Amino acid sequence: MDIIPEKLKRNELERSMEKLKVAFDSIVYARCSKCQEEWQDSSLINGICEECIEKERYKKGKRFDNFKVTSSNKKAYTMADVFPNNDRGLYLWGGTGTGKSHLAQAVYNVLKKKTTDILYCNTPELLCEIRSSFNKLSSHTEKDLVDFYSEQDYLILDDFGAEKVSDYTIQTLYLIIDKMLRYGNNKILITSNLSLKVISNKMSDRIASRISEMCDIVYTGKNDWRLKLTK
Repeated sequence: MDIIPEKLKRNELERSMEKLKVAFDSIVYARCSKCQEEWQDSSLINGICEECIEKERYKKGKRFDNFKVTSSNKKAYTMADVFPNNDRGLYLWGGTGTGKSHLAQAVYNVLKKKTTDILYCNTPELLCEIRSSFNKLSSHTEKDLVDFYSEQDYLILDDFGAEKVSDYTIQTLYLIIDKMLRYGNNKILITSNLSLKVISNKMSDRIASRISEMCDIVYTGKNDWRLKLTK
């Protein structure tokens, strides 16, 4: 009895998410607060505000051939390069400015040529997006959005651990990661400033355990090479 309504609801969700795909890149990015507030504003392009469109243009310029390889991030570069053809996920962690996000964006730019079933999300913004489903006017439930993110062929979570820790963030991130693991999909790339030990202490043993099971763990170093260039 519930199969047809559920299917219709799923189709509605997918149609809505299509509005988040920027025309020139077919990329989905978690909506910022302006996108959420002005969702029906005709001035927005495909439901995306100018700030988010600029983020997409910024990511286009991040490639493997313009990545600055150092002794600290050389392994991360190598692992990110083979990620699209690997059966395991990848957890890149290290200090700010060590190339984690650049590599994640470079991986995205490679994968988007092969599939549209890929999401690149800033983790705090993703959580904000899912939290917006709590609004009684939202047409989607928390489960709808968790399913949407976890059922992609590839999921890239940038700045993992930068969000404010709460029962909600722990539960939501666990649900997404655990569902991917249970469905046999290890195609997740996570960047973070935090080691898995810190993730375990700060957030959850279960989250750290799932990431460890799914991903190769690679340290990118602690020094910000961008600051060194200014000295």
